[in-house]
Amino acid sequence: MGKRFGRLVVEKKSPEKGHAAFWFCKCDCGNYTDVASTKLIQGTTKSCGCQLKKAREKWKNIYKDEKIQEKIKKTFRKNDGREKNTKLSILELATSDKLKANNSSGVTGVSYSKRDKRWRSYITVKHIRYELGYFKDKESAIQARKKAEKELVEPILKKYKNK
Repeated sequence: MGKRFGRLVVEKKSPEKGHAAFWFCKCDCGNYTDVASTKLIQGTTKSCGCQLKKAREKWKNIYKDEKIQEKIKKTFRKNDGREKNTKLSILELATSDKLKANNSSGVTGVSYSKRDKRWRSYITVKHIRYELGYFKDKESAIQARKKAEKELVEPILKKYKNK
């Protein structure tokens, strides 16, 4: 008791909640809060939340500046822009020759189904998975995947690169 953790000073032990020990703390701003001892020791909770509120207000004011908004938009497009909640860099990766470590077919979006004894083809765009079908041979599955990339992914990437 009496120990300081950031802006919090421990006043007394709170009733346990489950298996965790909690402490009743007073913040420098005058508010009180219950904090798990692990959060205090690890330093993940340092205030009652008042600092977060101040930071949010500060950033709201910064974002209101039109010059800042334009700079953010330009930087965002250059680095890792989004198209309706889809990272464009992920779409670019999906159409590249780079493979995930667990890929065994050699082609992104193509896998062999042992159960069906066929090659499966699929693609995910904007959080929607498109099942392109099951095929007797690997080449047909690859062709279906390439066709889907041209129809679904390339228009988005072209639109992004023109901005």
